[in-house]
Amino acid sequence: SKSASSPVYDVREERCHYNVVPAQPLVDVFLATEEEAMKKVFGTAYFTQYQAMREILLAGDTNRLVAELTFVRINDLATPPEPVHPLTYIEPVVALLIVANGVMIGFQSDPGY
Repeated sequence: SKSASSPVYDVREERCHYNVVPAQPLVDVFLATEEEAMKKVFGTAYFTQYQAMREILLAGDTNRLVAELTFVRINDLATPPEPVHPLTYIEPVVALLIVANGVMIGFQSDPGY
């Protein structure tokens, strides 16, 4: 039994070898309001995962979406970064001097130069 509110998608004979879902059916699933129908689609084992994904992807809070996708806490995104110590800016200069010193030692130890 097909309801007028649920769209029907053509099933193609071509099989895709990637683990992907077409965009429009995915959007329709996440925007669906029938909880019981989604329980039947995903089963009880995956329904909680579906609810979590739906809540995260449809969240209006950008920090929450970024936090979930990057596996960090929301508080970490809200706090300003720690101040950088001034000696940190000198490190590239010191590295360049060490490399230049190694090159000079190489020139000095070459008897033909």
